[in-house]
Amino acid sequence: IFKFSDTALHGFLGKCERAGISRPIVAYELLGEFDQVITKLELAWPKSKQCIVIRKDDAKVAKKQKWTAWSVIDALENFSSFERQIY
Repeated sequence: IFKFSDTALHGFLGKCERAGISRPIVAYELLGEFDQVITKLELAWPKSKQCIVIRKDDAKVAKKQKWTAWSVIDALENFSSFERQIY
């Protein structure tokens, strides 16, 4: 996952790995009503509908699709809350 993800996410991914959090899907394509790609999520845990986004526009789209969108900073600052949401 480190090879395919933005280097700005590597510290966060390392923390997730050390915490035993399942590996996310990198560059997850979120599909709309007609199976068209509506946005790309930097990191995604589809089963729990949790994601890490860099752009605010991506967060808005994800939230409309009933996902919880975290910025890297928010996920790091509230890591225990983030960790509880992933399954």
